[in-house]
Amino acid sequence: MAEDPRKLALAYWRHHRAAADAERADRELEGPPATSFPLLCTIVEQLTDPADEEDAATAAKRWLDGHRAEGLSMLSERAATSAHWRRVLVIVASFGPKANQQWPELQEVASLVRGADAALSGWEPNRDHEAVFEASRTRRDTGERWIMKLESASERERLAAAWCLYRATDWASMEAFDSTELPMREAWDLVLNLARYARDEELTFLGAGEAENVIEKYGDELIDRIERDAHADLRVRRMLCGVWQTSAISDALWARIDALLTEFSSHDREGGGQSPGLRRLRSKGIWQGVPFPGGKERIAGLLGEAKTRYSDEEIAQHVGLTVDEVRAEIDAGTLMGSSSVSYSAPLVAILARYFPEVRRDI
Repeated sequence: MAEDPRKLALAYWRHHRAAADAERADRELEGPPATSFPLLCTIVEQLTDPADEEDAATAAKRWLDGHRAEGLSMLSERAATSAHWRRVLVIVASFGPKANQQWPELQEVASLVRGADAALSGWEPNRDHEAVFEASRTRRDTGERWIMKLESASERERLAAAWCLYRATDWASMEAFDSTELPMREAWDLVLNLARYARDEELTFLGAGEAENVIEKYGDELIDRIERDAHADLRVRRMLCGVWQTSAISDALWARIDALLTEFSSHDREGGGQSPGLRRLRSKGIWQGVPFPGGKERIAGLLGEAKTRYSDEEIAQHVGLTVDEVRAEIDAGTLMGSSSVSYSAPLVAILARYFPEVRRDI
């Protein structure tokens, strides 16, 4: 595993624990300048490390979006006396290109700032902003520097610290989310390390996320290991209470996971262990207990690639309908799919609707 598991786990849980206050801080930044500007200043003025400049500029950009001309005037006043604010404002102006380049006043102020500060005179938006972004992307911060501030009696300091910590630890959440890109054993080891540092009430959250993702991809090969770890550790079993059976998990595999959790009541199991999508498939008589009905080779021949879900465009391409006709079937319930703008449908529903001759019991 690339990152130290303990470091990743600490950053991952701090990220999620700060989420609610970070979201509140985002909302506060959209409020009246009298209250939102002091919060912005508290955020920006503690983000002076080169790796934090992207976050400082992101906060300033969010605030400016809501306060436009008045906000730009207030930031210009700060920039007149602070090299840090000048650099933040110039970085904001290099975001885009569309949003900021369509705001000529921002570009004009940024140009004046660059002209007045020798350190910024050679700033090239595309080149230099890429370096700022890369510094943010490659940092591996655990958020330790903000932990004490989360206990501050000042609500503004607490919200600012949560916002900064949440942004700084985003890398850990992303790496955990991408756990299925790791080799099988490393992926499961990552899940176990995350479980080790989780609070009891966070275990089912972990099960519903990273653990479920890994089981979807590797469960058939991992099940012996999962059983051993679950029998040895109550915390692993509690984590598995958060996992749903999805259309990527066969009934045979699910039966072995389910058997590990007999000590828990249905109230302890998220959704009773069944995803809403799979419940709908069962109610339509589509689900036959295997994740890839007909076998992957046959499906690859029909649809080009055996995935778990297909977009409306992909479905239309293979079944001889227009995209609008596919969407109409999804909306009407003839094809059991998503009602979101993505208009996707699970593989099993596509096969049952358009390829009923494909065997679904092998």
